[in-house]
Amino acid sequence: MTDAKRASLKKLLNGQFLEFVRAVSTVARSPDFALFPVLVETAIAADDNMVLAQLDRHMTDAYIERIEARDADFFRADAFAAEKAGELGGLDLFDKLRGEWDDMTEDNRAVVWGWLTNLTKILRKLRSLSA
Repeated sequence: MTDAKRASLKKLLNGQFLEFVRAVSTVARSPDFALFPVLVETAIAADDNMVLAQLDRHMTDAYIERIEARDADFFRADAFAAEKAGELGGLDLFDKLRGEWDDMTEDNRAVVWGWLTNLTKILRKLRSLSA
């Protein structure tokens, strides 16, 4: 049952991450974001473990706590940018999002927080199955 549950959650994580990237591409100013959905979809098709592996590697408990607290400094922190958290096959989505953060409306920030919260919940659940 655990393997089936893990596979189901991994598929959900991939789908949710892709939808997150699509949502961000609609609210971000940079034209770079328009390419991300296609690149992420292609990367997932090539390796369906990629999103989980990268988020698991980079999304530390400290970062998850900051996301859950909706700490805007999460996007402004130099340490976060230096870590290149969430870098997926050369896509430094989070670093680019960091550059957009201060120019986003409160509504758009709320959308991003909602997606990040969903992703962290799925990631925590997957981690608990691995423990």
